[in-house]
Amino acid sequence: MERWGNERVAGFWEACPAQFRPKGFVGDSASRGLVDYIRAKYDRRLFAAAGEPGDWLKYLPMPNGWERHFDESSNDFYYSNGLQSTWEMPPEAVPAPPEQVHWWAGHEGWLEKKSGGKEAHSKVKLLLQKWDRRYFVLSACGTSLSYFKSDQSYRKREEPAGTVDCKGARAFLKQAQEGGVYRFTLVTRERELKLRATDAEFEVWASVLAPIVGEIETDASGRFELDE
Repeated sequence: MERWGNERVAGFWEACPAQFRPKGFVGDSASRGLVDYIRAKYDRRLFAAAGEPGDWLKYLPMPNGWERHFDESSNDFYYSNGLQSTWEMPPEAVPAPPEQVHWWAGHEGWLEKKSGGKEAHSKVKLLLQKWDRRYFVLSACGTSLSYFKSDQSYRKREEPAGTVDCKGARAFLKQAQEGGVYRFTLVTRERELKLRATDAEFEVWASVLAPIVGEIETDASGRFELDE
C-alpha cells in the first residue's frame, strides 16, 4: 500500500470488474453477497489482472507497439515503442478498457411472502391471505430463487417449499410503508411472488436481483403477461 497506493492496488484486483457490486450490510451483518464478492475477488482472483501484483503492470498488453517499463530509481513507469520513450502514457498506448466479468453475488435471507398465488390468475381475496416468513436463497450467478420454511430447512438440504426461475422476470415496488417496510412483487413466467421486507433487506435484495431482473420499477407498467 505504501509503494503503490490504493488506486494501483484496486487496479490490479479489479482489472476486469464485476458488472454489479453487491450491497455491503444488512443491519450490522455483512451480506452474503459481500462475502461472495470478497471471496471471488481475493481467493478466486476472478476480477484480477493476469500475473502477480508485483509485476503485472510491466506486462499489461498495450496497443500500437507500446510497452510499459518500471524505473527503479524513480519508482515510476515510462513508456516506449522502440523508437521513442516518454514518462506520460501517449493516447495511442492506452489499453482498451477490460471486459466486465459476468458475475453477480448470491444472497440468502428472510423475506415475508404473501400466501397463495400459485395460480397466476387466482381470485383469492387478498384480505384472506397472510404473510409467511420464509428463507430465500439465490445462488451466485444463478437465476433460480428458492424459498424454505426456515434457514434450518435450507441447511439440512431439505426440498424447498417453492422455486422460481428469475430469468426474464420483472420486479416492481408496490408500496413503501411507514416503519421502513417495503412491499414488492416479483413477476416470473411461472407465477407472481408478493414479498415484504425491511428497508435494509429490500436494498440488498434489490441489489442482488438487479443483474437478472433489472432495476426494481416503481409500478407494474410494461410488465409481460403471465403464460396461461
